[in-house]
Amino acid sequence: MTLLPGDEEFNDALSRYETERERRTSRVRSRPLDLNAHEELRPVLADPLATHGSREPRVIQTGVLVVGTGFSAMLLAMELIDRGVDDFLLVDTATDFGGTWYWNRYPGAQCDVQSYIYLPRLEQTGYVPTEAYAHQPEIHAYVQRLARDHDLYRRALFETRVTSLTWEEAQPGWVTRTNRGDVIRSRYAYVATGPLSQPKLPEIEGIDTFGGRMLHTSRWDYELTGGGPGGDLDGLAGKKVGIIGTGATSVQVVPHLARSAGHLYVFQRTPSTIAPRDNHPTDESWAAGLEPGWQQRMIENFTDVTSGIERDCQILDGWTISSLAILRSAQLDEVMRLDHDYASGVRARVDEVVSDPATAESLKGWYPYFCKRPCFHDEYLDAFNRPNVTLVDTRGQGVSGADESGLTALGEHYDLDVLVLATGFEVGAPSEFERRVGISILGRGGLSLSEHWSKGMKSLFGLYTTEFPGLAFAPAIQAQASLPPNIPHALAEAAKHVAGVIAKAERDGAGTFEVSGDAQAGWVEEIVSRSPARQRGSRGSLEYQEKCVPSYLNNEGRLAEKRWEDANFGAPPKEYFARLHDDAETQHKTFQFGREG
Repeated sequence: MTLLPGDEEFNDALSRYETERERRTSRVRSRPLDLNAHEELRPVLADPLATHGSREPRVIQTGVLVVGTGFSAMLLAMELIDRGVDDFLLVDTATDFGGTWYWNRYPGAQCDVQSYIYLPRLEQTGYVPTEAYAHQPEIHAYVQRLARDHDLYRRALFETRVTSLTWEEAQPGWVTRTNRGDVIRSRYAYVATGPLSQPKLPEIEGIDTFGGRMLHTSRWDYELTGGGPGGDLDGLAGKKVGIIGTGATSVQVVPHLARSAGHLYVFQRTPSTIAPRDNHPTDESWAAGLEPGWQQRMIENFTDVTSGIERDCQILDGWTISSLAILRSAQLDEVMRLDHDYASGVRARVDEVVSDPATAESLKGWYPYFCKRPCFHDEYLDAFNRPNVTLVDTRGQGVSGADESGLTALGEHYDLDVLVLATGFEVGAPSEFERRVGISILGRGGLSLSEHWSKGMKSLFGLYTTEFPGLAFAPAIQAQASLPPNIPHALAEAAKHVAGVIAKAERDGAGTFEVSGDAQAGWVEEIVSRSPARQRGSRGSLEYQEKCVPSYLNNEGRLAEKRWEDANFGAPPKEYFARLHDDAETQHKTFQFGREG
């Protein structure tokens, strides 16, 4: 699969990378559609499982208010329980626990990091997943088990949307209001909405006039499509179906649409890299031989291998194999050559699987391998060999328009009955956080979080910020190295720290906490000093990112507009986790506990 290119082949690839990047950089940027101007599209983002039941507003007093019921929220809740803090409430718009794995019920949904390290607390529950890459029904069932085992259901308020969080100095504490008219008072608050929680509807001219059925992959409606998470979408039989997007979600859902639709049109802006996933049932003898501490050891090893600081690999999969192949040098020139070796093999696989040469060429990712989140699947490429599947390669320009009967791309119109939006989630600067999550967050003196972060994010560890006492956020910006593949690992480490800070405040009778201004300033300066703008000649450098096609990982190619205070921690996750651990060991001396004065 690996090629050994000479200078000519390598230089040709770099030239192709530049051509593809320029083609996409020159186009008009796609923006999230403003639902306030397109009210008729709000049903697309409605929860198909919502009961729409009514209830009386409630007045609640609790110790810790947690916004969300996904992994971030549940991990904090479990860490609080472990530390003897039982007084907390979780609030979410969903009807059940799960977060990502509640909302993303589309056919084929499964984790792309091995289940054995992806699902938290496996050793504590004694559960071993049934396959290497568990599918959504198994993952959601496991989430429900965690919630039952830790008695979280009685501490949850579902189908309820938090609209505001306001600090009250007199209490002191937080007053939370909801769309149900609830008023919740708490000493602490944890915003665990996740970095990818607001579904994105693309701003395509005329999309609100489409006369067929439209659904977003994070709000899958099986009443429309028929079938279930395993496929067999008989409601799409004979229908012309279009799907916009070819990222990680689309890669999983396309094979099922291809088998069920009368005809499927896949609208592609930029192809993903598609390496084998090689899913398989769990080996029972392997599971029986696991020794105490097995999961944490595997988690840490995987994180170290995929960040390039460890060569002794305990899990051989697409993530670790590509990391071992590419991240053998800190020098950009060498990394680029190793990257090309590996990426050439991934592109060659497309030719091996896809029978039509033109389609195969369009499905190849011409950019450095880690410029986009790599994808792994064993059926996606094969779907394009079906006679009822058409790849609409927009050559980086995207869909240009929509009307009542379908979509237009590169001047050609495609009639559609059903439109599937695999367009992901809104990503933006921290100053847009309140808008994205739909919550007004007001700190000391009525200071809004958006105003506080208007000139760049201010935080300690990406988890806490001055002027907002007793408040913490699930990790996102400033809280990790470039997005680690195994996100629950980062969420778990952050939950330990936040729970530890809250537990100390409760133990000491402080009632609240706040990060010191000096500690925050030092952290922000470190973020800037480690940013791509300050790095030279490495995969983390601005030079590397400028070679990438536009994506959310490089500010959609608009790096000149990026504030480097809004960057991630430019070092391996292991170093970030060590900083959290060291702070906890020194009893959180970077915080003031209790009220000022």
